[in-house]
Order: sequence, then structure tokens, then C-alpha cells
Amino acid sequence: LGETGARLLRVQLLCSDTALHQTRVETRRADLPGLALPDWAKVQSRRLVPFDRPEIEIDTATLTPGAAAQCILLHMRHAARQKI
Repeated sequence: LGETGARLLRVQLLCSDTALHQTRVETRRADLPGLALPDWAKVQSRRLVPFDRPEIEIDTATLTPGAAAQCILLHMRHAARQKI
């Protein structure tokens, strides 16, 4: 816990389905005016630096955004109960 009492939760998001990941990259639209999104080549050229020890690893190929959010919330609730 930091001086604010907040706790850091390390969440690693990944998409294990390369074809799905490519489709998502190529079809997404920026929701902020002027934001330039990377194309598939740029995404592929990025070097992923994974967390040393993520507390949660979520595969977006198998979970909807809502289900992923629920996993994170459940983990946070469980962690909060463990600190009592």
C-alpha cells in the first residue's frame, strides 16, 4: 500500500488468437479526434515487456470486455478481504 492507501494491481491483457488480434487492430476506430492508431505492422514490431509477476492474466480472445472487467473486480474484492 502506498501513502494514499491504494494498492497496485498488475493486470496483463493479451490476445492469444493472432488472427482475431489482427482483425481488431485493423478494424478499430479512434474515439479521440486526431488520435493515430497503429496499423498491424506497427503492433507486430512492438516489443512486449511482460510484468515480472502479473496478479491477473486475461486473454481477451476468450473473454468479453465485461467478463474481463468482472474478473478484475472479483480479484480486487478477494484481495481486499485478505487484507482485513
